[in-house]
Amino acid sequence: MHNIFFSNNYKAEFDCIFKEHKLHNDPTVYINITSKEKKDDAPDGCENWFVMINTPHDAGQNWPELLNQSRENIIRKLNHILHIDIEKHIVCEDTIDPIQIEQLTGSHLGSLYGTSSNSIFSTFLRHPNFSNQFENLFFCGGSVHPGGGIPLCLLSAKIATDQIKSHE
Repeated sequence: MHNIFFSNNYKAEFDCIFKEHKLHNDPTVYINITSKEKKDDAPDGCENWFVMINTPHDAGQNWPELLNQSRENIIRKLNHILHIDIEKHIVCEDTIDPIQIEQLTGSHLGSLYGTSSNSIFSTFLRHPNFSNQFENLFFCGGSVHPGGGIPLCLLSAKIATDQIKSHE
């Protein structure tokens, strides 16, 4: 089950992220609860919530402080929208910040979607789906052509697959 709770001021959120390299106090919140469809993704009587917000890349910010601040903002927002004290239902939680994303995935500065895609020419600046340096090395995902988000990542995989097939 996918849910998106948008910021009341989407432009201000992205100005905060891209111009100030900070987290907005009213973030857009994405929640995926797979246990709604697949019950064994969570213990009996529980749900598993994957919660994600837009963040800037790592530019030396105090991530422990930002994580605490964003947690408070997310919980306040969800309590208001859902009319429930969400915090009393949290049994277990884990967080990941851009530093950890970079360490775990090698994504430059912990950016999930690669280079910024905020201009009309950004599509042309994305990494191609193949390597110019190594033969038969292909790429897919949110940081390469055509970009981030599930539909574009799937299209990226198709493009890479088609390129692999053409090299056989």
